[in-house]
Amino acid sequence: METVTEAHFSGKPLSFPGWKMIGAEAVVIGNVSARGDRLSVEMRLYDATQGTLLLGKRYTGTRPSSFHRAPGSANEIVYTFTGVRGVFGTEIAFTARTGKSRGKELYIVGNGSGRICAR
Repeated sequence: METVTEAHFSGKPLSFPGWKMIGAEAVVIGNVSARGDRLSVEMRLYDATQGTLLLGKRYTGTRPSSFHRAPGSANEIVYTFTGVRGVFGTEIAFTARTGKSRGKELYIVGNGSGRICAR
């Protein structure tokens, strides 16, 4: 294994024999850089057995909006391996009783929302 540095995003190759030695079939590396209120998030997915780049993505934007793009990277990785879109970044709705009340509350969670929608 190795420490991933900025140089790996500007041409320095990963040490794939080291990754293969520990049984890794794929390696994902990421880099985040900020300039003012602009944020750049870069992700690369490699086939560790072949030493080839399978996927490379860069997301840029203002700081709050860029963090909401992270699930997109996970979905792209799932799609690369399975051909099926991932569910990262989705929301789940459910009802729950609180305390001894007879009614239920509707909750929607996901993407950090954790909000109560209706009673």
